[in-house]
Amino acid sequence: MKGLRIEKPTENKALIPLVVSTILVRVAELSYNFAISKGLVAVVAPIAGANITLFVLLAFLIFKDPITKQQIIGIITTLTGIVLLSIFSI
Repeated sequence: MKGLRIEKPTENKALIPLVVSTILVRVAELSYNFAISKGLVAVVAPIAGANITLFVLLAFLIFKDPITKQQIIGIITTLTGIVLLSIFSI
């Protein structure tokens, strides 16, 4: 409608990241389902829910995205809470 041209993923070299991303997502889903089938859902589910917190940490390490003190405190608090929740729920 806006006259934008849709490019093939091979034109801008986006095919490889697209395929790698798709494979990693499927491996993550299979790993999560395997871990839940083995039990210890109380440990697996909070760790899987921490992906957003871990993404902020990875963005800092890989992309050098600046993190504020409030974000650092939030990451530490969240990860500490997840570990404690996993320990005490067993």
